[in-house]
Amino acid sequence: MKVTLISCTAEPIEVICRAIAVMNQKDPVAYVQALDMVEKEQMILETLKSRLTGALEFATFEFLLEDVTRAFTHQLGRLRTYHFSQQSLRFFDGSEGGFSMPEVEECLEDMIC
Repeated sequence: MKVTLISCTAEPIEVICRAIAVMNQKDPVAYVQALDMVEKEQMILETLKSRLTGALEFATFEFLLEDVTRAFTHQLGRLRTYHFSQQSLRFFDGSEGGFSMPEVEECLEDMIC
């Protein structure tokens, strides 16, 4: 498998903390600017404990995944916080390769274990 980070939010911790601070601070930008990194990390951890994870969606990361099976991408696609775009078998010409399939033995071992 090859994973490449294509793009991401420039300051993800700042963005997430501002999204959290909007919920309970009069001036969320100034509030977050006054915090040090330890306080910002604690703010995020406390929010995660409350299960209010929507603020995490303000930071974005775009990855290119290569040499993975469709089964792998379909399992990832079941998670709500991820969005996917992948090669479509309706449009992708796989006659020149560019796709992978696990060996039958590997599949059987995974099913048995």
